[in-house]
Amino acid sequence: RRVLFRSYLQDFAFALEEHFKRVYHLGPLRALPLRLYEWAGDKPSDIGRTGERAVSALLAEEKIIPDIARWYIKMNLATSFEVKKIIGQSYQVRLNVVDDDYVLLSDMGFGISQVLPVLVACYYIPEGSTLLIEQPEMHLHPSAQSVLADMFIEIIQQRKVQLIIESHSEHLLARLQRRMAEQKLDVNDTAFYFCRLENGVTHIETLQLDKYGEIKNYPSDFFGD
Repeated sequence: RRVLFRSYLQDFAFALEEHFKRVYHLGPLRALPLRLYEWAGDKPSDIGRTGERAVSALLAEEKIIPDIARWYIKMNLATSFEVKKIIGQSYQVRLNVVDDDYVLLSDMGFGISQVLPVLVACYYIPEGSTLLIEQPEMHLHPSAQSVLADMFIEIIQQRKVQLIIESHSEHLLARLQRRMAEQKLDVNDTAFYFCRLENGVTHIETLQLDKYGEIKNYPSDFFGD
């Protein structure tokens, strides 16, 4: 019995370790965009907690670039997106906004660069992984925040990635609820939590959803309006 018990613990520890190897985290403030990126042909294991390796990941996995471009277009942030080789190992991230004039990512609005690591992480990490993202909507226009919710839905449904998202965005929440009402997102595939700070202690409250995505125990201090 002791041998079996020890073996069970070893198996459990190994399984837990393997699970956490498939957990990735993207923080709330992502790396500032550069005018020039250097890439030596390596394939990063992840994009980093601030997304500092997002462009290297794009170059290593070029097949996901069309997906990144597609969501930039859907969010109405650009009409095209590309990572272009300049010389040697130097690359630029360029977006088209008006006519045929390309603009460097570093010369565009802060939210446009902040969302790039979010998009790349969702398509770059292995299928079936878990991704923790803090404030993915950082500095994005409200309509773009809503489209971001649709991207998340695609990721969980097509890539089987579990997303754990910390957000203050009412627009992102409302789009998820709308998709539930339209039966494009299963209520059972989601969980909403409200974090309330009381006397220096954070209490996590589970929000109850009906089949239309309506919150039945809506917190009194959830949103100011």
